[in-house]
Amino acid sequence: MRSKHSISKSNSSKARWPRAVSVKSGREASQRRRQPFKLGCFDLRNPIDIYSAHQLVSNLGLWADGHEGLFQFAMAAVMARRLGSRNPHGYLARIVQRGLWGKGLHGPAERDERAAKGIMAELDLVPTRRIPA
Repeated sequence: MRSKHSISKSNSSKARWPRAVSVKSGREASQRRRQPFKLGCFDLRNPIDIYSAHQLVSNLGLWADGHEGLFQFAMAAVMARRLGSRNPHGYLARIVQRGLWGKGLHGPAERDERAAKGIMAELDLVPTRRIPA
């Protein structure tokens, strides 16, 4: 007869540490999913590549689509080029993940906004004001 204080071998081998649970999503760490996207192939100095990168992240549902979304993405690309001296593509990916004004990021400067307006002008996407006759 077993005493109630004895530990069976099968119970001791099943003892495991509790799994890590993400505070944000409430899921286990192994169940978190990220959308795979690579921005390293895009040249952040070329407006056409910025437009193509915006199309990629907006199709993945990570950034807003449309004119305003493209303007904010261009602003983020200019900001990543300015602040991410070692790895601007990685900084841009961090901005995409956290948002333009995300926690731990610098907000866009006025010169980033001016440069983004220049990019939009090169893409011929600047809204023109029509003066009524």
